[in-house]
Formats: sequence, structure tokens, C-alpha cells
Amino acid sequence: MGNGIKKSPLIPRWLRYVMGSGAAIVLLWLAFRGIDWPELRAALGRLNWSYVAAAVALMFLSALLRAWRWKQLFVGETPAFATLVEGILIGQTLNFTLPFRSGDVARAVLIKDRKLHAAGTVGVEKLLDMVFFALLCATIPVFWAIPEWLEKPRVSVIVMGAGVVLMALVLVIPRRTREYMRAKKGAIPALITGTLVIWTCGIVLNWLIFRSLELQVPWLASVVLLVILQAGVSVPSTPGKIGVLQYLAVLGLGLFGVPKPDALAAGLVLHAVVFVPIALASAVIWLSRD
Repeated sequence: MGNGIKKSPLIPRWLRYVMGSGAAIVLLWLAFRGIDWPELRAALGRLNWSYVAAAVALMFLSALLRAWRWKQLFVGETPAFATLVEGILIGQTLNFTLPFRSGDVARAVLIKDRKLHAAGTVGVEKLLDMVFFALLCATIPVFWAIPEWLEKPRVSVIVMGAGVVLMALVLVIPRRTREYMRAKKGAIPALITGTLVIWTCGIVLNWLIFRSLELQVPWLASVVLLVILQAGVSVPSTPGKIGVLQYLAVLGLGLFGVPKPDALAAGLVLHAVVFVPIALASAVIWLSRD
């Protein structure tokens, strides 16, 4: 039994939110600093809503694909597909709004009867994403000259990916892990294909946002921006990623000669597309739960 003394976290929750809010203000200031407001309004005024609608549809398609991939990771009795979709939507919303990947924990908890197994499947899912992300970072230099300020983060991601793979190989040692891998051996091609399609959806989503604003950039800009955004939002950051997406969009698209007002407009539209529809769907799901 404990001594009844509740240990305080290293950084109090209120202080984390204050720090996050402060970071949001700084990043928003950097994103909007020196902006030409008439040009920003003109860029947003060119918005093609057909492309925006397609991007929103792609967001939900990606959520369905993630739920399908998650389903392939279960052994034995599998939760209903609708339950997995709900978990994905709620998890994405929480990951976007709260620090420390809270959504990944929440969606495992939503699988009421198999929480521990669900947590393990989420871990495998993150392993797949991390490996693919590292491979994407490794192949970009084949098509594009990496700027110096982006090279070190890119190498760090590759090293982390290799470290995750080595860790996974170590985890194969326990008997239960080996049994799980034997049980899912037949699902490996589907898991790899599903992961590839999910990440391709992210690239196409960026391209749709560019098209909606009539940005004349090569297709590689969609890939590079995806890498920059994933690296930037994967660490604890501001509430709702406010400021982060906008600032990273300005940095990323600036590499391809996109004027700051157009790049900022892309960041604002992308932020709305990836967060608002999923958050609204999650709210409806949560309010309708028993």
C-alpha cells in the first residue's frame, strides 16, 4: 500500500497548457509576421470548394482505411468495424487537441473487453507508420536536394525508425509475441498495402489543398510538406496544433518558392480540413454513446 501521498507530475498540467498556449501565440506570430493581408485575403478568395470537399472526403476515407488496418491487427474476436472507426475518429481528435498522444491511449480504452490487446495493436500500428515514415524520409533525397536545416531532422527520423525496428526485433523474443506474429503472418501483405495507401492519402490530401488555392508547385511539395508536418506535430505541441500547422506550412512551401500569403492560406485551409470535420464527427459519436 502507498503512504497516501499523491506525487505531483514533473510539470503540472496547468503549466503544460500555459506553455502550449504560449508556443501557439509565438508560432502564430511567426506565421503571420510581415504578412500582406490583402494578398492573404486574395489567396483565400481563390479557394475552390470542390477540391476542399474532395479533401474532406479523403480525410474520412483515410479514417476508414485506418480502422480497416487496425482490424487486421486483432487476433481472435475482433471488435465491430463501426467501433474501430469510432475509436480512430475520437483518437485523431484527441491527438490533435491534447499532448502526449492521448488519443492513442483513449482509443485502446474504447475497446472495452480487450483493452490490453487493443493497446498492443495500436503499438504495432505505430511501428508500421514509423517505419514507413522513415523510409519516406530516406527516399526524398533521390528526387530533391534537402535543405541544410531539414537534413538533421530527416536523419533523426531515419535513425529513430531503425531503432524502432531493432526494438521490435527484441520484442519478438517473448513467446506470446512470437505466437502473435505467427497468427498475423498472413495479414502482413494487407498491412503493408494498407499503410502505403494511408500515407498516399496524406500526400494526395496536400495536393488537393494546393489545387484548391491554385498553387503552382510540383507534386514533390506534397510529399515534403507531409514529412515536415508529421515531424512537427508528432511531438507534444500547442493545443489543437494552433500555430504549428500554419508555421510549418509557411516553412515547407517556402522551400518551393510559394509566397508567404499563399503558403499561410494553405496552412489555414489544411488545418481546417484535417481537424474540423473529424472533430465534429467525434463530437457526434461521443454524444450519442450510451
